[in-house]
Amino acid sequence: MLNIETRMDRNKMGDSVPLKLALPELKYPIGSQPKQKSAINQYSGSEYISIVDSILIPDEMIRVRGSFLGPIMKLSERGLKLSAKMVYAILTRSIVSVKENEAWFHFGAQPMRFSIRESHMMTGLKCSGALEGPRRETDRFNWELLKGRSHKLSDVVEQLRNTREDASEERVCLAMLILVESILLRKSKGGSFPLEYAKNAQDMTYPWRKEAYIVLLKSIQNAVANHLENKSKFELQGYPLVFLLWILESIPLLRNKFSKCVPTVEVPGPTYLCEKYTEVENPSLDRVLQVEADTNLKVHCILPSIPHDPEDDISIEDKYSDELETLKDVTKKGYKFTADDWENRCVDTFETLDALIQMMANKETGQASTPIDEDSVNEKVNRIIEVMEENLKSMKDRMSLLEEENMHLRARVPELEGNNNVFPTNVTQQRSSGTPLSPISHTQPSSETPLSPMSQQPNLTHEETMIESAASPKSQQNEDYTQPSSETPLSPMSQQPNLTHEETMNESDDDTPALDIQVFSPNLTN
Repeated sequence: MLNIETRMDRNKMGDSVPLKLALPELKYPIGSQPKQKSAINQYSGSEYISIVDSILIPDEMIRVRGSFLGPIMKLSERGLKLSAKMVYAILTRSIVSVKENEAWFHFGAQPMRFSIRESHMMTGLKCSGALEGPRRETDRFNWELLKGRSHKLSDVVEQLRNTREDASEERVCLAMLILVESILLRKSKGGSFPLEYAKNAQDMTYPWRKEAYIVLLKSIQNAVANHLENKSKFELQGYPLVFLLWILESIPLLRNKFSKCVPTVEVPGPTYLCEKYTEVENPSLDRVLQVEADTNLKVHCILPSIPHDPEDDISIEDKYSDELETLKDVTKKGYKFTADDWENRCVDTFETLDALIQMMANKETGQASTPIDEDSVNEKVNRIIEVMEENLKSMKDRMSLLEEENMHLRARVPELEGNNNVFPTNVTQQRSSGTPLSPISHTQPSSETPLSPMSQQPNLTHEETMIESAASPKSQQNEDYTQPSSETPLSPMSQQPNLTHEETMNESDDDTPALDIQVFSPNLTN
């Protein structure tokens, strides 16, 4: 019997959408998130920009500003402050995940992803480090700070002050190392940095995005794991302003209410998102929660691409999560999640469709019902219908594959008979000529030995045996079967009721419930 499940095997059939969509767990259930007056300790700062500027000559400073650090230096010099309340509101809306290199959150019940791609989009820092030529040596400078296992920012500043002015390349490398560590990689106020950072800095094209992202991500994960409901203060390492800008980009209503941006200008290359922000407000938690309750709230689960960005598809290998893939797929189709969806940890598309159809029916008949946003209802119905139609298509695709596999097996029956000698070719000849079958093929059961259950079954031909063990009823074809000659003595096996192919089909059909799938597309015209 062929068992057809609503959820297909993802490895065999590719992505498909089940009728019930499983959702991941939330760190705090919606409505019960902590509302502590928490403060954030951060260590990233812009004070070292002025220190570097006071040491370098103008041409060297121009080189530094023209590097990958340029957009970050501009952002830091604008004096943008980290909004602790906005960051806290998102951290308390964490989605539990097996992912180690991504963080997932929700706002207004809508999911949002923070990954290395989103981090790259904020600052433009390179992630992959792809170069046209070989990377430069990482031990070309004999710095004193390279003699130990670690170093502090003060060590790098001292090394820069003691470097000759004619060693411009070395001075620029030291200046960039100071800015990378002080803005992007700082974990504490007076902490040290690994020796590896100083070696990598000797290559001015080194892609720092991954190191900076991992430092920030780990501190975000630690803050969420360490019970925010009991903390009046927590810390974020690295460059947490990147996280705040991602929040603003993912929730346009927050961005419009609490920040100021320069007008968008068309440029030949990519324009990274940090370059447009000139001011960010620090609103109260209550004002942030008012935005969450706004009926016009929209959330980007995955940020739209930046035009001409060569690293738009950057990612870090991570554990697979079927639930998070479902979130992305369904959100991309326009579905808006509700608090009930998260409480039940699933979306039942049939129930949702039925409720929406009932709402539409009440509206048309003038019965009292919950106020309806007609456009959103129409859109939601259409999206759910798309999900159901895709699921039906996946089921049909699987049926087609099974039929093809069965036809292939049937085509190989003669080959299997010849190669494996399952039924010797001389059996048919012996039957037609009246020659008694050999003892091997015509063994009589002893009167003292009862027949085995197998020997009491109806006499099935080889083709019937193959089809019954390997195929579904839908793929069986009507064929003529060879009947034993009247001159040939029948064995005890052949004296059992001989089922025709049509009877076998009917018997199999009785065991298999008919699959009747219909998709109703309601008429949504006004």
